[in-house]
Amino acid sequence: MTIASFPLVQLNVQFVSIPFGAKFLSVSVKNGQLTAYALVDLQLPKVQRKVLVVSTGKQIPSERWEFVGTAVEDGKVWHVFAEGA
Repeated sequence: MTIASFPLVQLNVQFVSIPFGAKFLSVSVKNGQLTAYALVDLQLPKVQRKVLVVSTGKQIPSERWEFVGTAVEDGKVWHVFAEGA
């Protein structure tokens, strides 16, 4: 197992290619890039995980989401969620 980083864009819903069974740990802004960190097994095949990025005050769709973390960049606050099991 290792901790890997995955760049995100400040879009509403996006898909991240990530090893099966990965566990999202946190998010931050790294060199101006919104980035998610996850505990992964790099030997496992990659799957597409649905990720939601919203700013404060925005609605979250009624789907099942797991909170990943919050990151602040130049006064903007981004909240990141991953599709739940």
